Amino acid sequence: MVFGRLRRPHAHAPEAQTSVLLHLYPELVHMEKAVNTPIKPDRWPGITKSILYSEQTDSGLLGDGTVATAEKGKIAVDTALDAMEDFVKNYLEKE
Repeated sequence: MVFGRLRRPHAHAPEAQTSVLLHLYPELVHMEKAVNTPIKPDRWPGITKSILYSEQTDSGLLGDGTVATAEKGKIAVDTALDAMEDFVKNYLEKE
C-alpha cells in the first residue's frame, strides 16, 4: 500500500488525504501551504483515543502533507474503489 510506511496516514491533511485531494480536485489544493507537523509518539497507537488537536498542533494540521502527490492519491482512490466494489459484489457470499 502506498501509505503503508506511515503510522497514522489519516491524521489531518497529511500525505494520504492531501494526495487524494491532489488526484480528485487539484485546483483546490495549495501545496505551498502544506506543512509537516510530526505526530507525537503514541505508546498505544492501536487504541483510538480522543486527543485535542490543540494539544498536538498549532496549525490545525497533523501529519506530513508536503510529500503528497496526485499519483499517490490515484493509487489510494483506486485501491479503495476496488475494495468497495469487491465488498458490494461479494458481501452476501460465504467465504
